[in-house]
Amino acid sequence: MARYPVLPRFPSTAEAFQIICGECLHQLIANRAGVRAHIAEALHQARVALRHLDAAVKLFRKIQSEKATKVAGEHGLAMN
Repeated sequence: MARYPVLPRFPSTAEAFQIICGECLHQLIANRAGVRAHIAEALHQARVALRHLDAAVKLFRKIQSEKATKVAGEHGLAMN
């Protein structure tokens, strides 16, 4: 089962990304034996972990892109 990530009160973007992705990977690894044994619930949990990891990567990519755009705007730089 997925665990809720425990974040510090004011994490940096990098800290939050590392903790959240770490929990996704923990869930995936915890179910690997069950996936190999073709246990349906383990396969389901592995898929959930991968979906959560994908969502986290997409979210943090967007956050980083927005930060880069803001910094570029503050410094008069063009973004490609």
